[in-house]
Amino acid sequence: MKKLLLLSLVAALLILPLLPASVLGEEAEKEEVAVPEGQTAFLKSKCNLCHTVVAVGIGEPREEPEDEDDDVALPPDLSFVGSSREAEWTTLYLQKKETIDGNKHKKRYKGKDEDLAVLVDWLVSLKAPGDTLAVEPDAEVPGDTLAVEPEAEAPEAEAPEAEATPAPTPQEGK
Repeated sequence: MKKLLLLSLVAALLILPLLPASVLGEEAEKEEVAVPEGQTAFLKSKCNLCHTVVAVGIGEPREEPEDEDDDVALPPDLSFVGSSREAEWTTLYLQKKETIDGNKHKKRYKGKDEDLAVLVDWLVSLKAPGDTLAVEPDAEVPGDTLAVEPEAEAPEAEAPEAEATPAPTPQEGK
C-alpha cells in the first residue's frame, strides 16, 4: 500500500509541471502589446467619450442619423484624420484657435503642452491605407520608392475592319 501511495505521489509530481496553467487555475501570461503614447493620451484626455478611432479598436463603427433635419452631427471617427489634417492645424483646433466650417472644437484641450504634442503626433499618424501623403515631403527616400508604376495597359480595342468599297466603274465616274 505504501508503495502504491509513493508511486502515485511521484507520478503526480512528474505530471504536474506538464499541465497547462488554465487547468491549474492559474492565469496564463498575457502578451503585452505596446500602446502608442498618443493613444494613451487620447484615452487619458477622454477624447473617446465623443470620438472613435475604429482603426485601432477604440469604439465601434456608427452611422449618422437618418433624419436629415437633425442639426446634431456625431463627432467624427478619427481613424484616418492624419490623411487630411496636419499637426499645426490639429493643435490649434484642439486649443479652439481654428475652426471647421466656422465651428470650433467642442472642448478646449486642457492638458500639458507635452501631452498635447504627443496626442497630435499620434492623430496625424493615423492615415488611410495607401495614403500617398504618408511620406514626409523632405524625407529622403530611395530612388525607386517614389517611382510611379505604369498603369496597366487597357487591351487595345480592335479597329473594325474597313469594308472594301468597290472601285467606281467607268460609267459611275461620269
